[in-house]
Amino acid sequence: MATAHPMSPMSAPPSVPLPVAVIGAGAIGRVHAQRCAAHSDLSLAAIADPSAAAREFAARADVPW
Repeated sequence: MATAHPMSPMSAPPSVPLPVAVIGAGAIGRVHAQRCAAHSDLSLAAIADPSAAAREFAARADVPW
């Protein structure tokens, strides 16, 4: 029998939050970032977007830009 990949939804929850980077910090990217930050099994790791507004958003979220 095959075993599930450690990050598979079929495996046990990870003991540390899964780091997630958001690509694009427009309206939808910001929603993804906020939901990621609110989810205990995830951690917002970075924001990737060249705009000055995204840089400010990343600074407020205390993640690399």
